[in-house]
Amino acid sequence: MTMNTTLELLQEYGQDYLLLDGRRPCVTDATVNEEFSLYGIDAAQMDEILAEFQDIAGQRLERVSNIRELSGGQQVILATLLALKSRAKRLMFVNFFLALHESKKARLGEMLRQSPKQIHVLENMRYDEARRRDDHHDSAR
Repeated sequence: MTMNTTLELLQEYGQDYLLLDGRRPCVTDATVNEEFSLYGIDAAQMDEILAEFQDIAGQRLERVSNIRELSGGQQVILATLLALKSRAKRLMFVNFFLALHESKKARLGEMLRQSPKQIHVLENMRYDEARRRDDHHDSAR
């Protein structure tokens, strides 16, 4: 079986979920402020996200910081915080948290559990397995 591309995952789930793909955690290669804009984040939420990012990642992030200068793990942290503050009610993370240090993964995991959003985390999966797993989840309801 072949792995689905990000585009195929978006076509399959994009109407129902905000899809976050571990192969590309952030949407842009521009500034943090531009990434905030894509998620519809307001100024107050921006300040909260920047503070949470610093607390979790241990690095100060500015609105003018360049996404390309962040490590893959830092991009995962930022994208997770953005998704949790976004207007999306349903989130799907595919192979997203694999590269994170366990303490950071646990911290984000707790934030996901506390969120009122419907969240699916699919890890250690081939991308073609995401579809079968979601089909099984839907049929179990």
